Amino acid sequence: MKYQIIAVMIAIAISSIYAQAPVDAKRVLIYKNDACAHCAPYLGELLPVLEKLGYKDVKIIDFINNKTARADLANLQEKFGVPLQLQGHMVVNVEGKYLFEGHVPVDMIEDFVAGASEKDEGTVFIQDKMSGANQYAVWKDGKQETFDITEKYAGTEGKGGWGLLHPGESSLLVPAAIAIAPITLLAYYIVKKED
Repeated sequence: MKYQIIAVMIAIAISSIYAQAPVDAKRVLIYKNDACAHCAPYLGELLPVLEKLGYKDVKIIDFINNKTARADLANLQEKFGVPLQLQGHMVVNVEGKYLFEGHVPVDMIEDFVAGASEKDEGTVFIQDKMSGANQYAVWKDGKQETFDITEKYAGTEGKGGWGLLHPGESSLLVPAAIAIAPITLLAYYIVKKED
């Protein structure tokens, strides 16, 4: 009987961890211009990569003829502090944490998002050329840095973007410890009491 009680307590602890995960943590909003002939093939590459990274909730919004969508996009770019001259014709918003303006190389998005940490929140990648791009820019904390298109962005303090945790995982560590510690102590007390 005591082991059944312990199993139930562990199950409750694990379910409480997942209950504390942000509801829209794995959401992507893509603002695009339906008149752009290059956006559809680009999205054909990007969408499978987003799905591979675990993003099932992807919403594509044509903002050109949609006043509300244009206002939402303007507010988003203002939130990230993106100057007008750096704003792309297409914007990918990952988890409300990162922006990719224009046609940022898909492998660059994949590498960055797969390893991004909390320090990387607010990072904006900009590459708005349709083809033949030889550089990209990163906008973070009101500063712009330009990189060769083949160079990986090292992130905040040279660690972000290629860290050890996937987005959202780091936010579950504290709730996990909080949920499991008291249940472990209670289970220990029950086992000790029955011995």
